[in-house]
Amino acid sequence: MKHAHSLIGSFSLTLISSSVRSQCFRVSVVSLLFFSYSSLASPDFTKLAPRTRDVLSRLVAFDTVSPPGNEIAAANWVRDELTKNGITAEVLSPDGKRGNVIARLKGDGSKRPVLLLAHLDVVGFTRAGWKSDPLSLVERDGFLFGRGVADDKGMAAFLFVAFVELARAKLPLTRDVILALTADEESGGDHGVQWLLKHHREKLDAEFALNEGGQVRLFGDKVQVGVQTGEKLYLDVDITARGKSGHSSVPSRQNAIHRLANAIAHLSDLEFPIRLNATTRGYFAQVAPLYDGDEREALLQVASNGKDAPRAAEKLAKRPYWNSLLRTTCIATVVKGGIRVNALPSEARANVNCRIAPDDDPAEIVAKLKAAANDPKLTWKHDLPARAPESPVDGAGYRAIVEAAQRTWPGSTTVAFMSTGGTDSRWLRAVGIPGYGVTPYPAARGVELHAHGHNERIPVRSLVDGPRFVYEFLISSAVKK
Repeated sequence: MKHAHSLIGSFSLTLISSSVRSQCFRVSVVSLLFFSYSSLASPDFTKLAPRTRDVLSRLVAFDTVSPPGNEIAAANWVRDELTKNGITAEVLSPDGKRGNVIARLKGDGSKRPVLLLAHLDVVGFTRAGWKSDPLSLVERDGFLFGRGVADDKGMAAFLFVAFVELARAKLPLTRDVILALTADEESGGDHGVQWLLKHHREKLDAEFALNEGGQVRLFGDKVQVGVQTGEKLYLDVDITARGKSGHSSVPSRQNAIHRLANAIAHLSDLEFPIRLNATTRGYFAQVAPLYDGDEREALLQVASNGKDAPRAAEKLAKRPYWNSLLRTTCIATVVKGGIRVNALPSEARANVNCRIAPDDDPAEIVAKLKAAANDPKLTWKHDLPARAPESPVDGAGYRAIVEAAQRTWPGSTTVAFMSTGGTDSRWLRAVGIPGYGVTPYPAARGVELHAHGHNERIPVRSLVDGPRFVYEFLISSAVKK
């Protein structure tokens, strides 16, 4: 079918009104008003939904729990499917087990490439908490269930389908389009994006990248497209407490578990100061109209950065999500100690996971953790994260997202935000490749998709909206007008 959105005037007024609320829209108004897509054929992604579902089902069936990952089988399958569609692809692996598959559609070279990025590995699971097999795609109550559907095999499937459809359309491209489905995101990227950037930088080099990390929310009949342009710094701190081993019937005060527990108790009381940056204030200003009552007023006060902003921020911080956007957070996530119920362990260990606000110094955060624990006999291990710049909202990548969102969800608003979770975009940004995170399917406010949890799910409708949005993004960013 043709782009129904070629009637540009029918939604340009909506976009202009949205731009009053969002500075991010202003950069794309002119290009949308004066360009028609009526000459470009668009696939019918409703009819393609069964194929998208089949790709996602096959990806879910591969056991790529990381560690150990073992993404090589999934990567080989993707390579073979691309080959069947006439697209040359290669699998790159540091060890024969971790797999990264990369393919490229050639453009005329007048612009630098665009990178489509998703990861094939998933976090672990316990089957007892699931209503269905985590490694099988199951539809129930309007959702698709399976490990990785939300993080990140759904995105991988949508990128794959849109990439293949763009190849079939044989449209003239101004830039190369790179598809990279990678390994090891859930365990740090040492065998995935980081390894590729170190050993095969040219394979990923691009002007900008589309990746996971965003969110599309339904507020009644309104769609808000959240684009991740930055993220909090990720830091794991390993704490070890040591004590005297021996028989539990003759206990010692030098008990490793007690010492560790005491330190964790102190850390649980540690709260870091609120740190607002321009992205967060802008995000609060743009989402405030979608909320009601006191919550809306508090968001607006924080966004204004006036005299009442600190009090409003503390009020918002009582809710976990707002709190995570407002300050650095550190929380114990793993505790290990002891080997037998009747033996005193010689050591106990804990991992404290920190998500650090961009304006905080990671070294200072660690120093505050040590001071709060107040035990000089503890051993601390950590690797301080490297800082990365935010991706700009005035460039071609962000404009393409705004345009694609309008054609996928007419009348939607787009807003840049800082995510609290970590993605592979941080490695791209660190080497000068702006990464933009979008989760290309709407979910109603309050609907939990359970990424990393039991019964992970995405809406069935995502089989249509996901590849459609990616395709529209490529039309905006890479097709010759």
